[in-house]
Amino acid sequence: MVSENGIAYHERKHGELFCDSSAQKIIDVLLAGCRKTGAQLFLSHKISAVAKKDGRYRVETDRGAFTAPSLVVATGGLSIPKVGATGFGFALAEQFGLRVVELAPALDGFVFADGDRQKLNGFAGIALDAVMTCNGVAFRENLLFTHAGFSGPPALQASLHWYPGDAVHVNFLPGFTRAELLDWFAERKSNKAEIKTQLAELVPKHLADRFCEPRCAGLGANITSGRRWTRRRSMRWATPISAPNRGIIRFWEWNISSPATCCRASKASIKPLII
Repeated sequence: MVSENGIAYHERKHGELFCDSSAQKIIDVLLAGCRKTGAQLFLSHKISAVAKKDGRYRVETDRGAFTAPSLVVATGGLSIPKVGATGFGFALAEQFGLRVVELAPALDGFVFADGDRQKLNGFAGIALDAVMTCNGVAFRENLLFTHAGFSGPPALQASLHWYPGDAVHVNFLPGFTRAELLDWFAERKSNKAEIKTQLAELVPKHLADRFCEPRCAGLGANITSGRRWTRRRSMRWATPISAPNRGIIRFWEWNISSPATCCRASKASIKPLII
């Protein structure tokens, strides 16, 4: 549809497609298609009730009633109420006996549990290349620390696979295997710099400092004297770090709701009523 109508677009990471200019062109194409097929648009109608009788659906609104042999519900989900999204579609599906599977937030950031927030406080605004894994599915891109938890592309993608109680794992050094990280430290074993200074070559300085605070006690501050620390504790950077979270940011800030309503297949009518 996009190419046929001469709309220029480009592909970003993970197969995401974006218009080169305004997405309004997509809306214009859809509206043109509606006009071509003779569809009528009735805007700003508040629906008060929907019923089915004698094989026809009847939709009551504050501006009159509409009837049709079939009804398509395209009202969206609960995600963003400020643009008019509600749970109306889900309630209507249940009214007509369609099974609505358990709702889960998706495409949004993660909130730290209380313990994690204390450990990772002060990093808001820091972004770094990382891998976030949830239920065996991993995503690698810039991970963003926020005041509440994690955001950025990896968090948004991982949220599609997250359910309450699931653990989320973060690898802050995805460019290294265990062996490669050991080699990296081995090459610097004669370096007199503090361990946290060396780590700051791999991750943001604030993150390196915080990581070293509870782990360097009783050990040498530099790589030579802290070899035991280097070989064991630094390996945590090369393996997923478990970060149990308290949940998705907020119900009313979801970008989408997942999964969708389970619908029974039915033969499409020539002129369905779409709400």
